[in-house]
Amino acid sequence: MEAKMKKFALLIFVLLFTNIAAISQSPCLPEGITFSNQAQIDSFQINYPGCQEIGGDVSIGNAITNLNGLIVLTSIGGYLQIQDNTNMISLAGLNNLALVDSCIWIGNNTSLTNLSGLEGLTYVGDFLSIFGNKSLNTITALKNLTYIGDELSISFNDSLASLTGLEGLSSVGGHLDIGGSPILTNLAGLDNITSIGGGLLIGYNKAIVNFAGLEGLTSIGAGSIQISENPALVSLTGLDNIDAGTLNYLHLGNNVSLSTCDVKSICAYLAAPGGTVEILYNATGCNNAEEVMEACPNDVEEIIYKDEIAITPNPANDKITISSPALTGNTLLSVFNVSGEKVFERQLTGTETQIDISALPQGVYFVRVQDEKGIEVGKIIKQ
Repeated sequence: MEAKMKKFALLIFVLLFTNIAAISQSPCLPEGITFSNQAQIDSFQINYPGCQEIGGDVSIGNAITNLNGLIVLTSIGGYLQIQDNTNMISLAGLNNLALVDSCIWIGNNTSLTNLSGLEGLTYVGDFLSIFGNKSLNTITALKNLTYIGDELSISFNDSLASLTGLEGLSSVGGHLDIGGSPILTNLAGLDNITSIGGGLLIGYNKAIVNFAGLEGLTSIGAGSIQISENPALVSLTGLDNIDAGTLNYLHLGNNVSLSTCDVKSICAYLAAPGGTVEILYNATGCNNAEEVMEACPNDVEEIIYKDEIAITPNPANDKITISSPALTGNTLLSVFNVSGEKVFERQLTGTETQIDISALPQGVYFVRVQDEKGIEVGKIIKQ
């Protein structure tokens, strides 16, 4: 009888232990939690024993000085918001946090100098926004972050001079938005990003001079580039390798020092724009689309290209001759002005065709010749 009782007690213990272990491994707090004072952080493990994976949203704000009580957290099923804390200098205490299934906001924490504590973070299911942290001087703690499902926005962090720490990212699911930085000079740290699913937004950065660090970017899913109000920007170097075929909107505006815009991707888009072109209020050389087109080479690579076309004479007054030995019988010639508008189109029937351009206003135009084998692009100047 005693032996049976011992077995029964052992069985109860095993079942109880298994149940506790199962509970400890399941998400807790599905409704989320808001921490509004330090005592709540400090007593988290007492109030919620075994809680490692919070199922809902986590909000940390106003009067928090440290996050040491959250050292047990490994994942958050909703969003993580860390905002308006005036005395927090780092995020130490989140060291075991690897996954946030929704968004992360880190904003307006006036004493936050670094993101130490996020070294374990690898996955953000939605967007990551780091904004208005005026003392933040480094984001190197994000070195293991490899996935952002939507937008990456880093803006108005007055002391941030470098984006080093984001080298683990090869893509961003939504917009890439870098703005409002007074001391950031380039985009080094984004070197391994090859694609973004949204648009590229770079504006109101007082010290940025070029886009070194974005040389790996080849594809923009939403097709939009908006670069404005960067007073020290002198060149679009760094945007050279974007596939012009992924673009449908280009805005370069109010960059008062920007004079060099004739990088390969921009020239290719201007040659055969698939959408809007807005270039205005920059420095001479990039003050309007015509100036950029004049600086672009005569032979501009587009999405697909084959043998060079010959356009003679160039510059021209009244007539030009288009010739290429590789043209087929089903060939379409199109001429675009500096606004991307198609001003002329006709079928070509031979390897050499003369075109009357006397009715066109003076200026720079791109000529596109397309058949079933591919596309060739050339530039002409109408005198």
